[in-house]
Amino acid sequence: MSATDMNVITISDLKDMIRSVAIGEDIPVIAWGPSGVGKTEACYQVCAEDGLSLCDVRLAQYETVDFRGIPSIIERLTTWSMPGTLPFKGNPNFDENGPTILLFLDEINTGTSPATLALAYQLINERRVGEHELMGNVRIVAAANRESDRGVSTRMPAPAPMRAR
Repeated sequence: MSATDMNVITISDLKDMIRSVAIGEDIPVIAWGPSGVGKTEACYQVCAEDGLSLCDVRLAQYETVDFRGIPSIIERLTTWSMPGTLPFKGNPNFDENGPTILLFLDEINTGTSPATLALAYQLINERRVGEHELMGNVRIVAAANRESDRGVSTRMPAPAPMRAR
């Protein structure tokens, strides 16, 4: 995605977009911008101001097993144990009947392996990874650094994931 394909917005605009699009319409939002402009802070502020729960996932620190879980064999079948750090249905660490959970996929293009990025795409587009499905009260926001800023980033394959639901 080139700079000409993007709209420049303020952090206040980003917070409004998170509230209206990601939370209100349940359409994932991705914020692109240079490091240090406030993309992460905007998500933290929205959650604090609106009483939402935040699940902050730094993609650069995750491997595929962190999304899928650890495999085990039960009656000769491979079963994937649910990771405790993600708001999947049945995870007792998150309240499916509580306030909205903002799943913030930060640094989505920062040092992320292609396999991990593919799982993040599945999470965004299908609201699941393998047999693990996101809770109904989860909304998704992602943040990425622009390649043009010469910070740490991995080229995002086209088309970027973000579908209307």
